[in-house]
Amino acid sequence: MAAALGLSPSGSNPVWVRVPPPILNTMKKALPILPLTDKDHHRFWKKVQKRRWNQCWIWIGKKSRYGLFYLSGGGYVGAHRASYTIATGHDPGEMQVCHTCDNPLCVNPRHLWLGTDLDNIADMDKKGRRINKGATGEKNVHAKLTQKQVNRIRYLRDTKNYTYYKLAGMFDVSFVTIHHIVTGKTWRT
Repeated sequence: MAAALGLSPSGSNPVWVRVPPPILNTMKKALPILPLTDKDHHRFWKKVQKRRWNQCWIWIGKKSRYGLFYLSGGGYVGAHRASYTIATGHDPGEMQVCHTCDNPLCVNPRHLWLGTDLDNIADMDKKGRRINKGATGEKNVHAKLTQKQVNRIRYLRDTKNYTYYKLAGMFDVSFVTIHHIVTGKTWRT
């Protein structure tokens, strides 16, 4: 195992972390960040809304889900990755730059730590942020109905007194949602 310099999860001190080799080469090839010029540093900090030392510093430059910083050498990198590099003097390379604050636009170096993809996933799980895409019914975080409501929809439809459209209006969901429930495409029993 290799070692790399990172910030501790508290963000207060640099620490050495063990870096396992990439599993089946699944990590994306990261754009090298170093060397950064003084001009890069100046341009970077002009796009940051700084607050107190322990609060999130918000990236106000170009954004996707994360902030994007254009390197003078060409190409965009995550603003949080550039912040980590500026603060530590080390390019994170293939490692993830993770947030203790879980704010994708935060570039406060005290909120950033270096980890593997698996470290980042474990952090998401520990904080309950990862969406379980395999979850069904009420366990799915995107569910708009409860099991009790679904049972009621099926019961009312079986009476033949309610159309899909009427049920959709009653439960504030779409016609298609009602159709999928009644036909068993979703909310399977």
